[in-house]
Amino acid sequence: MKSAKWIVFGVAVAMMAATAMVLFQLKTRQHLTSPGVKVGPARLYDEATNLVAETAVLLPTNMPGCTSFPRPIAKIELTSLPKTPRLGARPMPSPMDLRP
Repeated sequence: MKSAKWIVFGVAVAMMAATAMVLFQLKTRQHLTSPGVKVGPARLYDEATNLVAETAVLLPTNMPGCTSFPRPIAKIELTSLPKTPRLGARPMPSPMDLRP
């Protein structure tokens, strides 16, 4: 009976070692790109159609099944948020969107 316990113990240790090796390999193969947002030329307007910024965070214009449109920046956003970079808003209603 003692030898059966040693076999179970050996199998358990071997499984833990194999799992550790797989996790180590996954960790070393992970490659991330540099963090950040894309900022580029994008004209942003306020509610009175005045030009607010010519450089802004670039947002997607089209996605499969949806199209976006630029929304003017509200006055409260202009006064309360930092000046640069501006983040415009592009709502993307889907064809299945039931809101009016």
